[in-house]
Amino acid sequence: MPSLVQVPDPSTLVSAQGREELVRRGFEVRTVPDAPHAIHRDRFDAFVESLSSWL
Repeated sequence: MPSLVQVPDPSTLVSAQGREELVRRGFEVRTVPDAPHAIHRDRFDAFVESLSSWL
């Protein structure tokens, strides 16, 4: 099943190595630049843009 993980960039929770591992396991990982932890709340337009191009 296709799965998307969106992370802020920079992220204090998901390292570059963590992103690579997610990709290795089959996830698509997208970053939202200059976003705090709550991407959907704090950078809503960037969140929707990243999400809608994946759907």
